Amino acid sequence: HRSLRASLLRAGQCDPAAARRSLIHSVSPRRGRIRTLFQGGCNSHRDRVALHSCKIQLRGKRPINPAYPALLNTLGDHLRKARLDRGLFQPQVAFALKVTTDTVTYWETNRCEPTAKFAKKIIEFLGYVPFSLEGSSIGKQLYYARLITGKTQAEVAKEINLDESNLNFIERGERKPFRKTSEKIEGFAKEALRVFPGWVEDCDNMSQNQMEN
Repeated sequence: HRSLRASLLRAGQCDPAAARRSLIHSVSPRRGRIRTLFQGGCNSHRDRVALHSCKIQLRGKRPINPAYPALLNTLGDHLRKARLDRGLFQPQVAFALKVTTDTVTYWETNRCEPTAKFAKKIIEFLGYVPFSLEGSSIGKQLYYARLITGKTQAEVAKEINLDESNLNFIERGERKPFRKTSEKIEGFAKEALRVFPGWVEDCDNMSQNQMEN
């Protein structure tokens, strides 16, 4: 009774005297409930004036999709992020790279690493080189350059005129190359980066966006 009368007063519908005259109370004999009727026997919402309302706009940071990789450390991580950013499904990426859907799943979950042949296709799919050769060891430079070009160790050894087994040890960091050998490997790496001339800018923007997210 009091709460309804207060509501009528706030809505500006009547004064206290008019509110008392407009209310009719009937008590249910079974449960003792009070039923409030408006004058005229109308108990519906028709002809009632709604109270004032306000529009509230909530602002907040959009939650990160849990499907995204937490860190971008591998080609598989970058592949998964690129796929989600473009709204693609794994079968679509598999068709583009000419592999099976299971293979894409293994790459994205880092169960296995793509070979140099498919690493080149992934980098082309990304549109940028997801790693930096600057400051990397000579073995890492060799490995990254092979991924960019899609060449095997045998093909690189033949191209720069080095023994394949020696190249394998150098790439794994188990052997330090001589100066001439280092120069050959560095030259091969620089040539490989010409495929993506804007790789430095792309990597910097990618790292900055990852930090902001």
